[in-house]
Amino acid sequence: FVGCAQQVHCSPPRRPSGKITFPMRLHQLLLELDEDVDSDASGIAKFLSDGFVFVITNVSKFEQIVLKRYFPRMGSFQSFHRQLNIYDFKRLGKSVFRGEGE
Repeated sequence: FVGCAQQVHCSPPRRPSGKITFPMRLHQLLLELDEDVDSDASGIAKFLSDGFVFVITNVSKFEQIVLKRYFPRMGSFQSFHRQLNIYDFKRLGKSVFRGEGE
């Protein structure tokens, strides 16, 4: 998926209302998964080398572990995918990722 730009490792900015939006939380989770190499969620989702694209490497583990931790009210990967569509993220073909991060 494309749409999340790499930023410095810091907590996501908040909207004036103080609420963290879906893209902010997504960015934070990708940064945390990248930093926490020893957790059970390590490697499930990550930024690619350009920092503008992220990949989910294991959808079932992402749904079981990551969604419950970062998006507890989201019941399924389908709901997560719907949020990506709402924020205009684009899905790229698998060939884009060949050899990336391996």
